[in-house]
Amino acid sequence: MSRCLREFWVAIVTMSALFGTPCAAERTFVFVHGAWVGEWYWDPIVEMLDKAGHPSIAVSLSGHGTKGSLNGPEIGIEDHANDIISAVQEHELSDIVLVAHSYGGRPAIKAWDSLRDQVSSVVFFEAIAPIPQSELAVRASSRALAFLVMSKPDIADSGMYPVPSYLPEDVRRGSMPQSLKSLYGEVRLENGVLPSSPKRTYVYATESKAPAFRNTAIALAESGLWEVRAISGGHNVVRDATPEMTEILLEIASN
Repeated sequence: MSRCLREFWVAIVTMSALFGTPCAAERTFVFVHGAWVGEWYWDPIVEMLDKAGHPSIAVSLSGHGTKGSLNGPEIGIEDHANDIISAVQEHELSDIVLVAHSYGGRPAIKAWDSLRDQVSSVVFFEAIAPIPQSELAVRASSRALAFLVMSKPDIADSGMYPVPSYLPEDVRRGSMPQSLKSLYGEVRLENGVLPSSPKRTYVYATESKAPAFRNTAIALAESGLWEVRAISGGHNVVRDATPEMTEILLEIASN
């Protein structure tokens, strides 16, 4: 998105926030990035929300972004969940909109389990989500890991998945390898099944080349617990649909 176009949408979103439905100003958006990238991935949306008067925190997951020095094969979902929990506790937040993209759904689910009293809304954009209503919220990706071991033994031996070449150049520049432990691990809840009270919204991209997320959207819609919505563009949602995403988030914050 060009700078001029982004500034145009910032103006539109800001005017909408000023003259639209009054919003819950005390709510803070907590963003969880996907695999390989860092907290910087959310910068365009954080900028637009800031212009609209909404505080936001983009969490740095261990091994990525500002926490890149912590990278290594031993980093797992638990570590990333603790990054989210620590950020919420550090800022003493009590009414948050938890937002996750792609892999970020795994640690976001784990953090949600511990932050039940602080989470008022959950918004997953093309993210791994807790489809079954059970304490095993996300199963380990055993088949995918087994295929990786067979097809790319060097990656399996290292315990780290390199930054994929298919990512756009501007995204690859700031990305870091991701531990297999985090990418393929299960998410088990410690406090029972997740509560149905927080508003749950799942957003899929109509041109995404990752069919798993479309299938997730279908399953969540059938569960009756999630509102499922669609945005234009592909899996790289911030690059393709920043204005649409921001409008959805502002709408959720106002309810």
